[in-house]
Amino acid sequence: MEGAYCCSFISENIVMNSTKSLRSIPASIWLLSLFFMGLTAIYGTQVPLNSDEALYWQHGRHLDWGFYTHPPMTGFLIHLSTSLFGDTLLGIRIVSSFLGGLVLVLIYLISWETTRDRYVSSVSVFIYLLLPMSFGLGVLMVTDVPLLFFHTCFVFFLRRAIIDESRFSWLLAGLTGGLMMQSKFLGAVTLPGILLFFLFNSKYRKCLLQIMPYLGLLVSLFVLIPFAFWNQQNDWINLQFLFKIRTQDDRFSYENLVSFLISFFVVYTPVFSLLLLTALLKNLFRQQQDPAGGGETKDSLILFSWIHAGVFGAYTILSLRHPFGAHWLASLQPLSAVLLAYFLVHFAKYPVFFRWVRVMGVVFCVPLTFAIYVAILHPQLLPDQWRYMQTIHDEPKPLSHYFGWEQVGKHVAGLLEENKGEARNIFLSSKDYGLASLLSFYTPGQPDYALFGYEEAMHGREYLEWSRPLQVERGDTLMVSDSPNTFRELQSVYDEVLPLEPLEVRDEGGLMRIFYFHLGIRMLENP
Repeated sequence: MEGAYCCSFISENIVMNSTKSLRSIPASIWLLSLFFMGLTAIYGTQVPLNSDEALYWQHGRHLDWGFYTHPPMTGFLIHLSTSLFGDTLLGIRIVSSFLGGLVLVLIYLISWETTRDRYVSSVSVFIYLLLPMSFGLGVLMVTDVPLLFFHTCFVFFLRRAIIDESRFSWLLAGLTGGLMMQSKFLGAVTLPGILLFFLFNSKYRKCLLQIMPYLGLLVSLFVLIPFAFWNQQNDWINLQFLFKIRTQDDRFSYENLVSFLISFFVVYTPVFSLLLLTALLKNLFRQQQDPAGGGETKDSLILFSWIHAGVFGAYTILSLRHPFGAHWLASLQPLSAVLLAYFLVHFAKYPVFFRWVRVMGVVFCVPLTFAIYVAILHPQLLPDQWRYMQTIHDEPKPLSHYFGWEQVGKHVAGLLEENKGEARNIFLSSKDYGLASLLSFYTPGQPDYALFGYEEAMHGREYLEWSRPLQVERGDTLMVSDSPNTFRELQSVYDEVLPLEPLEVRDEGGLMRIFYFHLGIRMLENP
């Protein structure tokens, strides 16, 4: 009876708090969220899939509790969405649009529960939408999308647990924290900032003496059990990837650090990056001046600032030895928008300064974001030297990967039809996991491709596992590549390798890329 009463009490608390929070959200934010979902969903149907998305789509087709370089969350979400909307661009990307719209609602909630100021909360959402990556992560279905969503959920419940002293929020923070780690390993960089907050804030250090944070941790670990079991069954391959294979070529380099700093100023834009650094320093300096003073708003802002400091510090250290990806900062941006909004509204001493910053923020962000996404939608607006090859012997241009997928898919289907005679069992193959994933998506019928001659130590290793059922029947293969020399890998496997006519992808401006095809006939007994 006591257990049932406890569960009922917890459920009622969660429902009451959730209902109260949802009622605090104005209709304009819900409408903005729906508009964002619709706009990004429509945009996503007009832009070709990229190789990362195609690989995660393959994860969704070959479900497992883990993969060699990433946790399984993105694959599970794509499997769910494609089950409802089919294996289409909309089916793959609709989840990113949906989660992106919910992130706007969460930003408003975090800001409202922190400041109790509707104007600041609305400005927080507006600032996030001005940042260039916000729209992109509402379109592309990559691992950063669930990481962004669950990280924002995690911070929302963590603030409630620590600042509002909501005991049950520790369990929800544990749940969303576990889901965050099931999305991408980079979720772990949030933890140093939380520890720093407790280290420098004696007011809340008592939380560590209570049982609820540790129950929340147990919930996180419970969520990660399937992934841990999969790793145990596969020689802890993710740990090998993170701490051995991925770092084997790392070396101390100031260039990587410079790349991180440039990425920071680009991702946040020059105006907001400088304002964010100022806001962080101001919040942390206020804590040192008066560690025990201030209300819940100040304490929440300090918590958010320490999370930023921990993430920025971790990335700074990592970037000294490892190339930095600008998208690594994406999961932090909803929280950054809350800090920026409060700083601009409450700490700007002069209204003229606030107006100037608003104007400059819009001047920097809107044209930059608009230009990026119009160029993606209409790459013909970009310089010709980024698209066109001068001769068939030229290296592919930077934008070459954008073109030709539907043409090559139809061409492959035609070649299969032409060469299916003589009772041959033909399967498709390619040179690397990115190309194979995209070819699989754009080939009619969406067949799997095997890999031949793939030398990558880790990325795409799951493709080697998926290739075995195709190769076990020892059939002939049609190998598709965007490199003329890849067919040599077939010569060690097949008795005869026949070159087929290449496919040149052109438009009125010239040659954009070339696909090459080779037919491997009679697989050797001991290749």
